[in-house]
Amino acid sequence: MIKLPMVLTKTIALMIACLMVAACSTTPSNVRAMIDPADVERVQGTSLYVGGGSIQTSSQGDVRIFKLHHAPDEIVTVAETVARAFGFHLAAQSQADYHLVLKRAAPDGGACIEGWAAAGEGASFTASVLTLGILPARGGQCLEVTADLFVVLGGEAQLLAEFVSNAGKVNVVAGARDVDRYRSSVERSDELRALEASSGGMLQTMIRQGAFD
Repeated sequence: MIKLPMVLTKTIALMIACLMVAACSTTPSNVRAMIDPADVERVQGTSLYVGGGSIQTSSQGDVRIFKLHHAPDEIVTVAETVARAFGFHLAAQSQADYHLVLKRAAPDGGACIEGWAAAGEGASFTASVLTLGILPARGGQCLEVTADLFVVLGGEAQLLAEFVSNAGKVNVVAGARDVDRYRSSVERSDELRALEASSGGMLQTMIRQGAFD
């Protein structure tokens, strides 16, 4: 039988205790990894207006409502920042050749995460000798961003298409009955990075489908 050093045992016990008291989140999402120089070259200087005053920021799962920490104006700011990183020239609505109108930015309730149901409401703790009999539940959320893209022709904005992206992901570690309580388990900073990634994934799709050609 392997005996763990006393310090390590105490450290593991403390970590587990912390996880049981307060949920934590992380995100592997990184919008910078999505920005390809070839994509930037295709849209460099293209004038774009980003708006969305009535963005839906919540979704409903089986038993809970999942609502973002960020307000609609903050979500627009995130999309604007990402658009600049892709090379777009942000312009006023009356001066832009394209209008990106954000309609929805919300957690998907874990629908995109394989095995989410096993870590949702009502799940039980699993056993482990190493962690003194309990393991925290694990789950996740993808942040889904939806927007309409318009092209301005002859002074009139004409709808090109609706685009959706859920490239931004947040992982959650918490007690089994807390893992799907979005606002208390997902950190605002992790949500921000996931929103950036979903916005970036959406713009990348638009560019590669030739929406701005």
